[in-house]
Amino acid sequence: RGMAKSNWELSGERAAAVCRVFQEPQYGINIPGERLVLMGYASFQPRERVSRGDSPDTIKQKEARNRRIEIRKIKGAHLLATGKA
Repeated sequence: RGMAKSNWELSGERAAAVCRVFQEPQYGINIPGERLVLMGYASFQPRERVSRGDSPDTIKQKEARNRRIEIRKIKGAHLLATGKA
């Protein structure tokens, strides 16, 4: 059996996959790679914290909601290439 991937690896892979979708022409978005920043936070910025009293089902639900992608556009930033330097 192979080693399980860490949350850091999974988080980074998830972010990289989204960046690929934004860049690859087949998806019709075509944002140049130099205009994208990817960050994976693993378990360090959860949307919902797991509490000691949580049931196993609640823990699973919270962990699933924490596996997410957040996309932010920086105010004033132009995402699509304009051909201008």
